[in-house]
Amino acid sequence: MKAKTLALLSILMLAVIMLTIGISADAAAKQDIYDAVYEACPANYRKYYMGTVQNILSQIDVNRTQADSVIEIIRETKDYFDQLGDCGPSLSDYGHVAVEKGVGFFKEACDILNIGYTFTTLPEGASDHVGDQTVSFTYNGKHIGAVDGDDLINPGSSGSGSPTGTTYYTVNFETNGGSEVIKQRVKRNANVTEPEIPTKEGFAFAGWYTDENFKNAFDFKTKIKENITLYAKWTEAVEPTPDTWDNPYDDVYETDWYYGYVKTLTELGIMTGVSDNKFVPSMPLTRGMFVTILHRIEGSPAANDCAFEDVADGAWYEAGISWANESGIVTGFSDKEFRPDIPITREQMAAILFRYAVYKGMGAVTLQESLHFSDAGQISEYAIPAMNWAVGANIIRGNGDGTVTPTAYATRAQVTAVFVRFLEFTGAIK
Repeated sequence: MKAKTLALLSILMLAVIMLTIGISADAAAKQDIYDAVYEACPANYRKYYMGTVQNILSQIDVNRTQADSVIEIIRETKDYFDQLGDCGPSLSDYGHVAVEKGVGFFKEACDILNIGYTFTTLPEGASDHVGDQTVSFTYNGKHIGAVDGDDLINPGSSGSGSPTGTTYYTVNFETNGGSEVIKQRVKRNANVTEPEIPTKEGFAFAGWYTDENFKNAFDFKTKIKENITLYAKWTEAVEPTPDTWDNPYDDVYETDWYYGYVKTLTELGIMTGVSDNKFVPSMPLTRGMFVTILHRIEGSPAANDCAFEDVADGAWYEAGISWANESGIVTGFSDKEFRPDIPITREQMAAILFRYAVYKGMGAVTLQESLHFSDAGQISEYAIPAMNWAVGANIIRGNGDGTVTPTAYATRAQVTAVFVRFLEFTGAIK
């Protein structure tokens, strides 16, 4: 391993550890941490690790006090190892005490913060470490990043590539007086993750543009091939038209993000509450209910007896499930079992809508890689094309923490959003 290995690993480990204790989101604080790590990281190592740091930052919340503490630790750690100088090509050349100090602090910080970590090769004697160590980090049971010592065996002296030829570019966001948006490090030919919409008092956000004159709107499906800056366009805010909907639900409020979706589906008669005055937006929606809503969208066509043995004759969802099964839109867990009363998952939702779109005549789909989420690897194999399509068509969106939670149960509020976006996608509503 090259001589700067310990300094780099220690800096990155400390940054990852401290970043995971975030309490409240602060884009400026995240940006300052990113810049501090970038400054501390030797130039020919940035191409390997800044993408990982960016990914971790996108998944967590950080406040200003925490950011200041992290930045101070990063700088102190860098100063310590800088004082040791270029000690040779191996970590062992730094000396046993120095290596033990770095590893010991790392372990202590993890124990204090209750952060999980796994070493693929934990050095019994720190000076025996030879560069084949990977450290994986978890927080609240979720994988949040990894640092691989093997990447440092031959970093080179310049450029932005990797041992496999990967190139990274920086995407900056100029909000033009709006709330700050943290810049992103993106692999060549990858997509930028669309950030949370910025805010500006008295103005409405009108999209991201590639030029300061707002002539060319940016498409987030664009493959990144160079460093770019995106500019936020704003229009003067218009007072909303008074809402004339006679909202029957006492658990759905105008301030809720799903209010408009619930309103639309209720007015269309596609979805109703669990009672006259309760919608229960946080309740998971069942598979039977999801297919029933789709059946209503299709106009409630007649269907034969249902082939699934766990769908009772005369059940309120029987006709919908039978129609969807006959039409090739749904399949069961087996030929005889549909499980209508269990909650539907987000990836099952995508798969059913994808098949329905094909059933309605959607032609060949050119799938672009839209699954840039940190948990995309959890998507079941059968659902990958459908999730890719649903995300690319803006029907299913990721969570604010950079995940898409494919196997999580979909709530009634989430389902309203998905169906309204799907109807907009098909042109059924505007």
